[in-house]
Amino acid sequence: MPVIFERVGPHPLPMWEADFHNYKNLDTEYGQVLQWLQFNHGSLPILIHPHTGHPLKDHTDNAFWLGKQLSLDTSYLPESFIGWKYAKRDLEKIEDEALDKEIQSEAQSHAV
Repeated sequence: MPVIFERVGPHPLPMWEADFHNYKNLDTEYGQVLQWLQFNHGSLPILIHPHTGHPLKDHTDNAFWLGKQLSLDTSYLPESFIGWKYAKRDLEKIEDEALDKEIQSEAQSHAV
C-alpha cells in the first residue's frame, strides 16, 4: 500500500493507495474495512471504487467518497480496458511492457 507523491491517473493530488481488489477476505470483511475508514479518515478525502475493467464508470458512477469529494480528471479514462491507451504523461511514468501485461491481465479477468 504505497504512498504516491505525485498526481497519478485521474487523481488531482498525491495520495495513499490501498488496493483491496485481490484481498481474499473482501466479501466478508468489506463492511469492517469501510466502517474503519469512515470513522478514521479525519479530514482526508477517500475515493472508493471497484475494478470492473471499466475505468470511467469505476471512477464516477460506481465510486463513492468519504469526506470531501475531489474533482477527477476523467477526460482520458476509457470506458473499457479494451483498446485503452494511456495519455502521454502516463506513458512516461510506466514501462510499456509492464503496462501491456497489466491491461491484458485485467481485460482477461473481466472478460465475459
